[in-house]
Amino acid sequence: MIKNIIFDVGKVLVSYEPETFMAEKLGFDTKTREALNEAMFENPLWNESDRGAVPAEEMLKKFIANRPDYEAEIRKAYLNVGETIELMPYAVEWVKGLKERGYHLYILSNYAGMTYEQTSHKMKFLPYMDGVLFSFQCKLIKPEKEIYQHLLEKYSLNPEECVFLDDRKDNIEAAEKCGIRGIQFFHYDQAVKDLDSVLRDRKEHAVRTVHVDEITKAVSEMCIGINYVLSEDMSSAIKSAAEQEESPLGKQILSQLQENLEIAEADRIPVCQDTGMAVVFLEIGQDVHLEGGLLEDAVNEGVRQGYARGYLRKSVVGDPIIRENTGDNTPAVIHCRITGGDRIRIKVAPKGFGSENMSRVFMLKPADGIEGVKEAVLGAVREAGPNACPPMVIGVGIGGTFEKCALMAKEALTREVGSHSPVPYIKELEEELLEKINKMGIGPGGLGGTTTALGVNILTYPTHIAGLPVAVNICCHVNRHAVREL
Repeated sequence: MIKNIIFDVGKVLVSYEPETFMAEKLGFDTKTREALNEAMFENPLWNESDRGAVPAEEMLKKFIANRPDYEAEIRKAYLNVGETIELMPYAVEWVKGLKERGYHLYILSNYAGMTYEQTSHKMKFLPYMDGVLFSFQCKLIKPEKEIYQHLLEKYSLNPEECVFLDDRKDNIEAAEKCGIRGIQFFHYDQAVKDLDSVLRDRKEHAVRTVHVDEITKAVSEMCIGINYVLSEDMSSAIKSAAEQEESPLGKQILSQLQENLEIAEADRIPVCQDTGMAVVFLEIGQDVHLEGGLLEDAVNEGVRQGYARGYLRKSVVGDPIIRENTGDNTPAVIHCRITGGDRIRIKVAPKGFGSENMSRVFMLKPADGIEGVKEAVLGAVREAGPNACPPMVIGVGIGGTFEKCALMAKEALTREVGSHSPVPYIKELEEELLEKINKMGIGPGGLGGTTTALGVNILTYPTHIAGLPVAVNICCHVNRHAVREL
């Protein structure tokens, strides 16, 4: 029976991108980056740095000795190594959700002391941990068996009650030799699925009963919260865009958007007057039994309560032609999927219609191929221009059928901005499209600049041999989305 979940940190809860750090933040060319990888980041000495047995200044001398011709560059990279690391956008909600489910959470990570000093403030998940063991604290490193034993002994853990998530196969194998269940982390969605499978096994498929009032309460709180406070990934994206925007006017507009977010959060008022039509995605575990009423009624009651209590604008009409306002922003648009396990995952994404009206579906021919997909997306953005309140987030669905690609495009908007598809060629396509969109010059507010979009998120699905459906769902700079698990 699993009671304890142990997390690695790097590439699991935080990103670790030394190559990006050297190229984009330090401006080092390819030759310099290769030299620094040889001398430091990919050198066996790097593990000894994590061990913490040698003082940081002494480690720096050892790295420099590997490539003394790059002393200045090595010194600059090493002393600013904390900039290789950023909090994963999903990390806090993930660990918080597991904590709320009653699991004990722990950290076991190879981590250098100096890096920890520079980055501990980024680790917003630490308050939810029941115990933390970094390699520099115990002078041991994974995959040495002693570090796993040290964690088990320090916190009196039974290995049979533990599961460990790490991105490295050798670390997982070492944990399993100590009797700890292991899950290799490749990407967030895969890890959540694998972890839920392990946790579900412990319950021997017992049915869990949930009263629909819990769903109503969650939806109500999420409707209010996401309209008052933008999600962390969006706030970070706007902040980063303001720092990088080249146009003075564009930079000014992005700064005003940041100020607007701060005022909304401080005064508890909506970030935008169009508080949207509520779109709700539900993933219901097949081992959940709902009681107390109908699921659809519970969701709509949550929307009704949230929009009333939050003093949010009611924007829904009961009939598309007669157009009489329903007065409570219901009904919501609800998408429900049955999944494994005994949990309920709720995603709420209120959608304003300035950007919604700019969205498009294209039924391409297979011969159009990936170039046809690119042109469809770029054409939709060009046509949207300033009308979608840029900077935008672009959700794209490719494949399936007419309605499936549109649904994927909508759900793609709920993925964290800055994250990428786990499919390599789709990741490349997301990056290419974002670059081309930002070269269009539409800019913040449509008044010109280098930031037209903050992200391009793509989902795909198998399709018919005779078709290539593509949907483009555009969202404005307040791309609202929140996730909660019950």
